[in-house]
Amino acid sequence: MNELVEQIYSDVKELIEALKEFKGKSWTEMIPLFVELVKTVIEKVEFYKDLTGEQKREIAVGVLNKAVDIPMLPEFMEERVFGLLVDVTVNLLNNFFGKNWLQDMPKN
Repeated sequence: MNELVEQIYSDVKELIEALKEFKGKSWTEMIPLFVELVKTVIEKVEFYKDLTGEQKREIAVGVLNKAVDIPMLPEFMEERVFGLLVDVTVNLLNNFFGKNWLQDMPKN
């Protein structure tokens, strides 16, 4: 699992660096970029069809937790926050686009 976390982290490094540029700035400026990071990580994890949903979630949470530090939260709470973000995002995508959202979603 750790290799996949590292691989996906490397794949989204550009987004992570762009997010770091906003450090200390308004949350409202960071939110669209953070949403894009969460969505991109989930999309990348979804390509690993041989993994269970729980394994995919664990990898996505690992990537986000490695990429983003929330200074006022201890590490175990960060994992819970990122887990919630992944769950909510996947739930929204499933409800809005259907279970095959990755294949059916319009490409940019």
